[in-house]
Amino acid sequence: MNILVTYDASVSAAPATFKTAIAYVVNLYDAILPSSATVNIDVGYGEYGAGASGAPASGYALDSGALGENIAEEYLFSYSQVVTAMKTTATTPEAIAADATLPASDPTGSQGGNLAISTAEAKALGLVGPSSAPDGYVGFSNTSPFTYDPNNQAVSGEYDFIGVVEHEFAEVLGRFSGYDFSPVNASIQDLFRYASAGALATSAGGSAYFSINGGATALDYFNTAISNGDLGDWSSSAGADAFLAVSPPGSIDGLSTADLTMLDVLGYGAASVVVTSGHSLTVSSGASSAGVAVLSGGALNVLSGGNVIGATLASGAVETVSSGGMMTGATVASGATLFDYGFASSTVLSGGVIDVMGAGGTTRSTSGTGTYVLGSGALVSAGLFATSGVAYRVASGGETLSTTFMSGVVATVLAGGIASSSTGLPPEK
Repeated sequence: MNILVTYDASVSAAPATFKTAIAYVVNLYDAILPSSATVNIDVGYGEYGAGASGAPASGYALDSGALGENIAEEYLFSYSQVVTAMKTTATTPEAIAADATLPASDPTGSQGGNLAISTAEAKALGLVGPSSAPDGYVGFSNTSPFTYDPNNQAVSGEYDFIGVVEHEFAEVLGRFSGYDFSPVNASIQDLFRYASAGALATSAGGSAYFSINGGATALDYFNTAISNGDLGDWSSSAGADAFLAVSPPGSIDGLSTADLTMLDVLGYGAASVVVTSGHSLTVSSGASSAGVAVLSGGALNVLSGGNVIGATLASGAVETVSSGGMMTGATVASGATLFDYGFASSTVLSGGVIDVMGAGGTTRSTSGTGTYVLGSGALVSAGLFATSGVAYRVASGGETLSTTFMSGVVATVLAGGIASSSTGLPPEK
């Protein structure tokens, strides 16, 4: 996923850690949600909606006591259009199984037989094409006590800001119930909102739970108090969770398995393996892994003979590919580092780093705007296309082949380094 954030003028009054925390959540969602959709979110501090159609020029003030609020832009699509798109784009066993439970005709009683789909969700499902228009407007409290540190989210008397951002951004992605509104146009989430096995909960009242197997198994229970949070949020029975209707201070409100499954069935997919802070995944000789997301503080190690396909490294993540190991289709986000002693093909985003280390280290068909460092004996081959914003250094004994360097690239070839069949490269230093 590619979430692009635009900040309102109000954010100039926010603490410096406000933007840092939001960038952490952006990197997190980009890492764990494999959808290729680009989602545009406008963020305010103490207000939300500045620039939205019909909103005051300065946006809407948050309700008293609210930690965050949002406006998600929406489309209406027919039930059959949405279900066809869901089944076409589903890639995980969970999403495929969930979609198989959907009946041929709309079971929700939505007005006009149409479902309400967030514009972000419509992009992910292929119902609309890319757009630079905002998909949602999110505002965060400028009076509530927050802890903004992703490494210290449980602070007595303070709310977990990371969890609040995860909560509000997920609603822009489509995590909402149409039963919060009148007349009702149900959402995709409502297609998995059950009152009992085989029976959807099609109104605001009564117990309701999230299920992807026709109501046989409850993954979590929804909030049913429309006056106390949104119907698309979890009830207090979920415990400390980013998607709770009401979050208490002093706790880490992280993403749970049920949260990730929800985002998966909404159309965004899910990483097959998520490596969290303080943990590591080692792929040994003869083993392979695909769809790995490595979060801040996590580590991925690919040993000789190991193979990883499609890893995403979030800010603060580290991957090491040993000599003889293979990594294909990696995305290295800002603040992440890939140490390559083996073979890697990757996209390195601005602020990301790939170190191609020593003899045997090779990177191929690589693109992006991050930093590339080639050590002695390292090789970049088969068409690296370096665009503006790239920092590129070839050390003594390193070699780069068939590389195109565009205007704005900061490239250095040190004495003993080799750059052949390359264009736009400055003279050796």
